[in-house]
Amino acid sequence: MKKIYTLIIVLLTVSQFQSAYAQCTPDQNIGNATLYPAVLPFATSGVQYNQVLTFRIPTDTIITFGAGNVNAHIDSTKLLYIKGMPAGFGKQCNPSNCTFNGGTLGCALLTGTADSTMIGSYTITLYVQTFFKVGGSPLNRIDSNSDYVFKIKSVGIYELINKNDIHPLKIYPNPSKGIASIELTDDMLNNYEVIVYDIFGKEVLTKHAVENTQLSNTIKFDFGELSKGLYIITVKSQNKIGTCRLIRE
Repeated sequence: MKKIYTLIIVLLTVSQFQSAYAQCTPDQNIGNATLYPAVLPFATSGVQYNQVLTFRIPTDTIITFGAGNVNAHIDSTKLLYIKGMPAGFGKQCNPSNCTFNGGTLGCALLTGTADSTMIGSYTITLYVQTFFKVGGSPLNRIDSNSDYVFKIKSVGIYELINKNDIHPLKIYPNPSKGIASIELTDDMLNNYEVIVYDIFGKEVLTKHAVENTQLSNTIKFDFGELSKGLYIITVKSQNKIGTCRLIRE
């Protein structure tokens, strides 16, 4: 694995953080100065993502300079920017200027919320500028690292089905050529939202804020735009969720 830069060793640790709007707190139990982890914890579509990067900046270190290794005194390191994060994601540093003095800990909070169109993997590149002295002469340089892989996944189908508030629903005809009827439970007769997932857990079709004006316990839904295959259908109404499986033929 590549280092962020050969100039200094920066430790990045990732941990859960409670609020996207609170100032991050560096992790005091970061152990040895190594790069960790190689892959960031994944984000879930529709769920707020909050992760803290903790930086340990040494005071003195050995760097590769010119034709060999030399002793260097680190004044500070600044996290310039992070390239490759999905749209709507950003960072908040502590200190706020993203400059970490030599011999201290600093942190950056990565935060944002992905939607279903952003599912996939992203290569994240961190750009840092370090200010240091070699033999009393002030120098600085910019380095980068692209070892981080940031993944966004959909809500897992099996996670969804195993929730206690899930109600099994009936759907017919099944298999269906395009239009099917879904029987709702008695407490799901008002407004509802229908979401369709494929077998990999990816959201492929959503109908928002559908109003059941006739208060019938059966609704008809057109799946004609879906290709042939097996799908998981979820119906959300207030705090109730129903689910069923559909074969599109």
